[in-house]
Amino acid sequence: MKRNLFDLILIICLFITSCSGGNEQSTQGEEVISLAKESFNLTEDFFSQISLVPLQTTEQALIRDIDAVSMAGDTLFLLDRGQLKVFIYLVNGKFVNAIQDIGNGPKEYSSISDITVHNGSLAVLCDVPYKIMYYTYDGKFVKEQSLTDYWECFASIGKRFCLYRSGRLGERTINIFDELGGIETILPQPNGRFVAREAKSVGTIITYGSGKLLTHTHDVFFTWPFDYTIYTIKNGKPHPCYTIDFGAQTLPDELLKEEISNNEFLRICDKKKYIYNIADIVANEDYLFFKTNPWLFILDRKERNLMSCGMLKNGLGLYNFRYLPVNGSEKLVQIYSVSLFKSQLESVIQQDKLPKTQLGKAAARIFNEIEDEDNPVLVFYQLPKKGENEIVPLN
Repeated sequence: MKRNLFDLILIICLFITSCSGGNEQSTQGEEVISLAKESFNLTEDFFSQISLVPLQTTEQALIRDIDAVSMAGDTLFLLDRGQLKVFIYLVNGKFVNAIQDIGNGPKEYSSISDITVHNGSLAVLCDVPYKIMYYTYDGKFVKEQSLTDYWECFASIGKRFCLYRSGRLGERTINIFDELGGIETILPQPNGRFVAREAKSVGTIITYGSGKLLTHTHDVFFTWPFDYTIYTIKNGKPHPCYTIDFGAQTLPDELLKEEISNNEFLRICDKKKYIYNIADIVANEDYLFFKTNPWLFILDRKERNLMSCGMLKNGLGLYNFRYLPVNGSEKLVQIYSVSLFKSQLESVIQQDKLPKTQLGKAAARIFNEIEDEDNPVLVFYQLPKKGENEIVPLN
């Protein structure tokens, strides 16, 4: 949440459970999924496609950080919030254009929250002022529509948007915005396994962890902080899909109620590996992939099997916990600075352990061509479908 907008201070968020016991069946109608005892070794063998995309560096394209990624066909959209800029690339890494319409008037913005593809256009969610701006895929302004409030992120569903925010005074809000009529509809707040208490004073914020709590890959999925239920939008309303029983990693009632400092709460969670949020959901019809504060998880949606995994690895020797969902696709992406990319690949290349595949050859070529000051290298992973066993590199 933007500090310059709300001037908020970070405090510990205390929650109480709305159901007693992590193993009881929920009364909401969603399915309760228990965590399997075995863990999952997440390697390149799981994914159906892996591709490397070195982002071209030009005077107009100097990326500091990437906060959100969307895809439409062969076009990538990369949000750099720090620069108030959207970079447009082709999937081969060639730079196309950049959007940076900074200002306070029509066709301008002072801050951006999120981006997504929407019915043949790029939609940009602005939080100063509150509005959605629409652009062509090559970055030309089309139109804008005003909103009534701040929204953290959004997702495209048909001719409408899901507008999402959480945290301010403990609120949980998800609305529907009709692009054609310009009307916002307030949706009923779903009751999760954990329910937020009232904030102790005005001007407080509840936020933990990192990652997007609303994403749109195969479907729109969203979660709330400290809530172990994964929701979707069904018949225009929030609908619970799965509630996760994390077993020994479930936050105990006593810790949720105890008066402790923010730092102490996080220290205990880190030591005990307690899970306090579900974020960055990527899904297709067969699998659902998501991140929590200590681990990554794979849910087999047909077998109803949930397993944890650690780092996201591949046969190139690249590994990282961090990733972003790619809106408009069933992909996730890792972002490697040049220094990280080279440091992780260097020993693999020196020991001649780089795979003799098309992907391995692409990695070696990129390693030799990129300079220290160049833009990051993106590593895309495509979720597989049942029965797919082979990696099909795109590069």
